[in-house]
Amino acid sequence: MPSRPKKPPGHAWEVFIRYLDDGDDDSMLVEGCWTPEEAIAKAREALNAYAKSDDDKDQFEVMAVVRSDAVI
Repeated sequence: MPSRPKKPPGHAWEVFIRYLDDGDDDSMLVEGCWTPEEAIAKAREALNAYAKSDDDKDQFEVMAVVRSDAVI
């Protein structure tokens, strides 16, 4: 019996953020997500992993999410 086809890996997204403490802009490439909401959640999780304490978490805002593997 053939196995079920695997789900494709998702899309690549560029998540643009602004840090609240100094106003610097930055971006992060997030891969393997199907929706912008998934990409934001993955980026938030990655950025919060660097926080030294709970007070340092979520000290940024998401400015934009762009699918970077889209063909125009």
